[in-house]
Amino acid sequence: MFESYDIGEKISASKLDGLFSDGKVMGEIYTGNLYREEKFKKFLLEDGNFSVAVNTDGVKIFHSSKFSVWPLLLSINELNFNKKAQHIVICCLWFGNEKPNVDTFLEPFIVQARRLSKKGFQWKDLSGRNHISKVAFPLLVADAPARAMLTNFMQYNGSYGCGFCEHKGKRVAKGAGTVQVYPLVHPLPPNRTHEKSYDQAKNAILSISQPVGGVKGMSLLYLLPFFDIIKGVVPDYMHCILLGIVKQFLNLWLTTTSESFFIKDSKLIDEIILTACPPDEIRRVLRPLDHRLILKASEFRVWLLFYSPIVLKHLLHPKYYKNWLILVKGMHMLLKKNVSREEIEVVRKLFFKFVSQVELLYGEDQVSYNVHLLQHVVDSVTYWGCPWAYSAFMYEDIGGTLK
Repeated sequence: MFESYDIGEKISASKLDGLFSDGKVMGEIYTGNLYREEKFKKFLLEDGNFSVAVNTDGVKIFHSSKFSVWPLLLSINELNFNKKAQHIVICCLWFGNEKPNVDTFLEPFIVQARRLSKKGFQWKDLSGRNHISKVAFPLLVADAPARAMLTNFMQYNGSYGCGFCEHKGKRVAKGAGTVQVYPLVHPLPPNRTHEKSYDQAKNAILSISQPVGGVKGMSLLYLLPFFDIIKGVVPDYMHCILLGIVKQFLNLWLTTTSESFFIKDSKLIDEIILTACPPDEIRRVLRPLDHRLILKASEFRVWLLFYSPIVLKHLLHPKYYKNWLILVKGMHMLLKKNVSREEIEVVRKLFFKFVSQVELLYGEDQVSYNVHLLQHVVDSVTYWGCPWAYSAFMYEDIGGTLK
């Protein structure tokens, strides 16, 4: 890959842009604050060195079987988003009727990652000149179950199930059962740290596998070069917002007949959707909402950003509509090509307002893990740039290709 394309030159140019930027504007991964962290910066300033993001997710192969494929994918952080998707590397592959045994799955990768960070690999550019490049692994992109599995933290539906802060959460009644929710508390729970999580992992081992503060035990990810097990894990917006929050509230509006936020004229929504003529930028036409349980993330994105502000205006009660617009406004700002520090702080306030209103408008049982994660999405923007720069969208086609 390096010897067939001018990737080395693109990496070098992006590194310099990121390492010597003033940090006032966020966009690609290399514009984030953690990209300029002193130790990491020193590593990247060596000629040829670069960094990658790691992704994994289960891909179900057969509808009639539990068998699935779990690829471990790498993308180069210094390439722009469109180029990243063209140069993704599969470095591990798990196939079976259960989730991977995490240590077995990760060990070969960790061994190679440590070697690549210390010794690097040799390659020739298009002019025939030899290079040695070392690789850092500062970023992990995965959905909530995969994050918990790889970090060895509690899942979102358990006590202390947030992998980003020390919010304990609580069980509340919902329907015929209970759910784990994360309502706002004062003061806000402190964010987790890499060092404290490592200590908790050691204590969890000593306490005979009893979780300590939501940490169940050690993870091989602690051995991954330049990786912070808290700040290096991002709450991917494709999963937590589009497939999480957007799907949650759409289902809520269309099915909860006894509440004031119930939308009676759902057929009218379909009429508007099916007669609309979207611009060329919207490549996936939105299907009728009776397909909402199987809609793709890209369809939920179109609904959130473009359709819902118009369609819901006269169908949803004003107080719920105004609350929804807060989320729409925040996501429009974060999904721009570049977002300023001032705008990031505006979004932080918007998301805090949205989360606080959800409990008042819809009830405590709707302050789901994904709603809670909105507060951590903003932190990741300051660390690693805009959500589109490291979203799981770029890895989706690989799953389809493997199938």
